Order: sequence, then structure tokens, then C-alpha cells
Amino acid sequence: MMDHQMNPPRGDSSAEVRQLHRELSPASAAWLDFADREPDARQRHGFAPFERSPLIHYPLHAWPTLVDARRVERMAEAARGMARAVRSLPRRVLGGDPARVAAFYDIDVERAAGAIEAMSLSGDARGAISRGDFIDTGAGLKCLELNVVAAVGGWETMLQAMVVLGEPVVQRFIAQCGVRVKPANSLLAFFRNVLAQAREVVPWEGECNIGILLADSDLPPPNAMEMASAFLNGQYADFLGAHGARGEILLASYGQLEEAEGRLSLRGKRLHALLEFNARDRLKIGGPEFVARTWAALRSRSIALFNGPAADILDDKRNLALLSEHQDGDLLAPEDRDAARRFVPWTRVVAPVEVTRGQERVYLPELLAGRREELVLKLGRDFGGDSVVIGRSATTAAWDEAVARALEEPRAWVVQEQVVSRPYHYLRSDGVVAPHTVIWGLFVMGDLFAGSMVRVGPDADSSGVVNVQQGAAAVGVVIEVE
Repeated sequence: MMDHQMNPPRGDSSAEVRQLHRELSPASAAWLDFADREPDARQRHGFAPFERSPLIHYPLHAWPTLVDARRVERMAEAARGMARAVRSLPRRVLGGDPARVAAFYDIDVERAAGAIEAMSLSGDARGAISRGDFIDTGAGLKCLELNVVAAVGGWETMLQAMVVLGEPVVQRFIAQCGVRVKPANSLLAFFRNVLAQAREVVPWEGECNIGILLADSDLPPPNAMEMASAFLNGQYADFLGAHGARGEILLASYGQLEEAEGRLSLRGKRLHALLEFNARDRLKIGGPEFVARTWAALRSRSIALFNGPAADILDDKRNLALLSEHQDGDLLAPEDRDAARRFVPWTRVVAPVEVTRGQERVYLPELLAGRREELVLKLGRDFGGDSVVIGRSATTAAWDEAVARALEEPRAWVVQEQVVSRPYHYLRSDGVVAPHTVIWGLFVMGDLFAGSMVRVGPDADSSGVVNVQQGAAAVGVVIEVE
């Protein structure tokens, strides 16, 4: 799970902190007051059994993030707007031309042509699964990147909420303050999206079987696989029953996929939808035979595919550079221009060219050399935060080295204006309540807003990168309250 950016030290007063949290919801400010007087609220809590579950991959923060309906609508607007805008880019800005697409994303033409065809068969990948990573600044939500891949982390929102809401101290707060909670359920949004896409693509016979493919290296032990399958199918059966339909979720490796007469199946059951959990490496993991089978099914409209070949070009940070560069042009649709202006910080692909930033025209290598503290560097095709270099946090030598590396790989990196998180207060591991950098992970399933999570890291962390995989943050549950 991705990154990002550290705040400078602040000396906010208690009243200012309460007002900031009140903008999330009155309950958020009330939680801070509650934590001041309740020692139990300043404890780590015993989430270890939950975090050892095969369904969960990240440490869980003790505190809930409480938001009201107004805040949820703001998040939904930003998330849906960014997902829609990015999905339109290959067609609108690059003309759907495989050669131009291949050159921009640095992939071979055959792979680019496949991604374009897959998008044309699915209405610009309208059912794609994505998570936008946003920072809440004084100027509103700003998108650091959009991850368009089914394996994007954190959408176990219902499980996370069940654990945090089950804590006695949280139950006590709810009872004392009289708040009503509405936990998000990203899994339910996933089911709705899959069913809608499958009914549109595949001739409907009242059944929707979903195959979820994992690489052999990612397959959990048999008991964990059985547990995950039972949980998913229990939830799915309840959902389908309410829609008068039937179906099953089948977890398997890529090599277990079968094909007959253009139809895909797993363990003898015909599939109507297929989720490639490792679509970033589909050819490497599945091999040519898998790719050929999925293409045959896609072209014959016998399968709805999530996210498939489209991820080759949609899951790339360089898309934000395209949006930023074209936010005032006429290639984007009006609603996508609006999303770019509102939600995308200034971003450009790194190359030895002149760029416009604000009212200034500048040679990009000179900008990189002279404005370190305002900028962030990262690879266009990367995840996990490994490539991120934040100018404000890096030494001059480390920044210069990163700039040199980016310029040696022209158009592989992006530079982005650093945006700073508002100083929301959370519990540190030492029991102190202090400012944290907060990354809002906003999920979209097709055109459905599918809830959110946060990654929180103390402002005192000198690395500046708020990344769970690197141990610099914890996942926090976001819960809507009335």
C-alpha cells in the first residue's frame, strides 16, 4: 500500500485540533474529548488475532476515523471523478493509438493494443476496481495516485470495522455520545459492480459465478483458503439471494483455469466474471495459454473481466501527469477537466523539457535541482512506496541522486508538487496523541463509491513516506456516523 507526504512541525492548540476534527464530523471531535478522559482509549488494543487472519494483511490502528454524510459525499465525488477521468485518458488524450500508448507507458505495442482493445470492449473499463490515494489539504482533497488493480490493498473495510467497533472502549463511546454508525462495506459494492457488469456483458441466466485468481506464491494454506472461501461465499449468497440470483465465488490459481468452447470455468463451474488478483503480472504468472483463453472469452462476451489487460495502462502514476498537463485543454471532457483541476496536484513526467508550473515556464531539470523542498519524485510504474523520494525529507545528496536517476530514465518517473496533510490527531504507539499524516484511500468499484480507509503515520517520522508495507503506518477504519 502506497505512500506519502510528511507535515512540517505544528503547534496547533487544542481548540484548533477539535475544530479540524469537527469538519470530519462532530463525533470525531467528541472522540478526542473522550480519549482525553478515558485511559482505555489511549491503549493499543489486542488486534493481533485479527491481524493474523489470512483475510487481513496490514496492522490496524486502534482509533476509528469518524466522518459524517457530508464528508462521505466529498470523498465519493473525488474518488469517482478521478476514476472516470483516468479511464478516459488512453482514448481522449492518446487517441486510442497503440503506438502512442506504447510510447507513453513504455510498453510494447502488442501489449498496448491489447489494453486498448480490452477497454473498447468494456466502455473504457467502466467496471474497473480502483483505489485513489488522497491527502486532505487546506485546499481540499488532492490525489497522489490512482491504483487501478484488483489487488489494491485495504478494501476489507467491513472486517476492519467489525474489529474496531467491537472494542469495549469504542462501544462505550458510542453509547455515551449517542452516535449511530454506518460501517462501509466495500465487498458489497464489489458484488454490485460485478453483477451489473456480468449482466451487461454475459447473457443472463440468473447465475453469476466469480473466479478469483491468485499466483501460486500468493495462495494461502488450505485451511486459510477454506476460511476465506467460506466467508466470501456466505456474504455473496446473502447478496445474490436479495437479487433473486444464484452463484458462487471460486478461489484458485491461474493454472487451474479451464476453457471449453470459449467459456472459462473452475472446478467444473462456468464462470461469468473473473477477477485477476495479480493483473500487473498476468502474462508472467498465467503464461501465454492463460492470456489466450481470457482473450477468447472476452471477445466472445462470455466473461466480465476485472481488471485484466486494461490495468497495463490504467495502473500507472503517469496518468496524473496527463491529467495535470491537459486540465485546461480541450481533449478532456468538461467533467474530467474539472476533476483534474480540483483533485490533481501539479504533476509532470520527468524529461529534459520545458514545463509550465503556475505562471512560470521553466526547464524541468532546473526545477528539480532548485525546488527540492516543494517536490516529490516517484516511478510511474511502481507500488509499495519503494521509489518515492520526498524532497523535504531527503538530504540534498539523496535528492540529487534521485534526480539523476530519473533523468537517466526519461519519461519513466513523475515529479509531483508536494501536498501536505492537515494535522489530524491520532494515537501514537507510545500512547501520545499527536499530529499524523493521513492518506485517504478511496475505493471505487466501477462507478460505485465503495468506502474508504486511511493510512496514518506520525508527523515525527523522518522518512516522510506513510507506507504500511514499509512499517511506517497503520490502516485506520473510516466509519460514517449520523
